[in-house]
Amino acid sequence: MRSERFIVRRLVVPVVALALIVVPSYNWLRAGRVPGKYVNRCQALVFESNRPPADLLLIGASRTGFGFDERIIDLRLSSTTDHRTEKIVLLGNAESDANMALRTYLRERGAPKRLGIEILITRTGGESAPARSGASLTNRSYALFGADAYSGYLGALLDNNVLGQGDVYARSYFPSPLKFFFDHLQIGFDNAFRKIERSIDPLGDCDRTVLPVWGSVAAAPFTDVTPKPSDKKIANLRKEVKRYIRIDVDSRRASGEIAVMRDMVRIAREAGVEHVFFYYFPSFAEPADAIDLERVTQLVPGPSMFDARPVVSDPTKPGLDLQYQDRAHLTKYAAYEVTVALVEFLQGLYR
Repeated sequence: MRSERFIVRRLVVPVVALALIVVPSYNWLRAGRVPGKYVNRCQALVFESNRPPADLLLIGASRTGFGFDERIIDLRLSSTTDHRTEKIVLLGNAESDANMALRTYLRERGAPKRLGIEILITRTGGESAPARSGASLTNRSYALFGADAYSGYLGALLDNNVLGQGDVYARSYFPSPLKFFFDHLQIGFDNAFRKIERSIDPLGDCDRTVLPVWGSVAAAPFTDVTPKPSDKKIANLRKEVKRYIRIDVDSRRASGEIAVMRDMVRIAREAGVEHVFFYYFPSFAEPADAIDLERVTQLVPGPSMFDARPVVSDPTKPGLDLQYQDRAHLTKYAAYEVTVALVEFLQGLYR
């Protein structure tokens, strides 16, 4: 009897306790949130599901979320066959997360037929910063991606000379794969303890927690009767223009981001993606020389370029250039015009 109690106390109880920690933690690793941050694993379902790959995959930031209506794309490209467009929308600039999202998508779901990559090069100061700062991780990196995706990303940075071996293993500019794994694991533990009642089904509330940027755009044509932004809003937007600086794609900082983009093109082509292209969304009243996209195509040769600036500033549609929700994001009316223009661009690629 004593031996049975000893076994229960020394073996069974610890195993059960460990299971109560590990099982919900693992669930949260696959489907959790960074505590205190709205980084929702529901978004990761796009690149971790068991569905077949899309015909068109668009990877970008919130400009992508608000700027393209995938339902219009599919409707206009489905005259002879069904067409499926998917968007991976990562809030804020982060080539690092875009790279790891693509790696995860290719591994879990396979290669989409076409891939669009938003140019996310930081539009604010810090031009003299080291290249690695333009490819650094974000708070959500540990929540959304596993160590396998990070290891591949880290290897690409080393191969592209953005990082040296010492940056990772000695000076800790970037976490080593082992440290990344344990930080990832810590998020699972934190969420399991904070949300123990939801650990069995962390994705159960996905339908109720979708941010607008992840939802449908419901784009509508821009016409003469389209509501115009108020004078007050336009005045506030014009104040924001003063914050703009020219993006130097040859700067030390941007070189890290360029290297990450170049690697995304490489891994997409190696996976069998038929067409890879870049696309660019302007900010409100952005100067014409804000970024040299031709130079981007020289630094990352091969992909085509879709530039939304001529669409938004179309002189035959006065007032379209004012259709911004805020400094960075288009309204549903401007999104409609940009989406239609993207369809025409894609039709050229599909021929």
